[in-house]
Amino acid sequence: MNIEKLSSWLQIIANIGILGGLILVGFQLQQNGEILQAQMMNAESRSVIEQEMQIIGEQGAKAWVSAMSDPRNVSPEHHRIMESIYWSAVESWRHTEELGNLGLVDIDPNARVADEAAWYFGNTYGRAWWITRRDGTSLSDELKNVIDRAIKTSPNFTADLHDLLIEEIIRSSEE
Repeated sequence: MNIEKLSSWLQIIANIGILGGLILVGFQLQQNGEILQAQMMNAESRSVIEQEMQIIGEQGAKAWVSAMSDPRNVSPEHHRIMESIYWSAVESWRHTEELGNLGLVDIDPNARVADEAAWYFGNTYGRAWWITRRDGTSLSDELKNVIDRAIKTSPNFTADLHDLLIEEIIRSSEE
């Protein structure tokens, strides 16, 4: 009798162990699916950014300087390069937000965009680009609003940063 009870309990415990193992396998499969999804999203985002980086090529710095120093007279070629610079930033932000929403990265996309948006759009050319492209981006309304606030708070960030750097260079060279 005792052997039968012990055998029954051992069988119940074994079945519970098997059930627990199956549950763990299910969680693992779900997690693997999420990781695969993140890898696919990352590959797609990288593809878009790499394509834009090829367009930027070796003229990126010249296009940037042209757009910052004389935004009304940017050549068509430099307009296209600036388009690539801006779209790459926007795609990077969109991708970070998507990964954050899935809980796959521990980065606050709003803070990241708030830090970077003034650099890109805190200038005449950048503001104009953002005004004309804002609604065509795939960014969430929340991130669009973060960018709007960054531009409003620091409308001349890029030029102001340049001026501060030049002032520091002059000050440092006089010491």
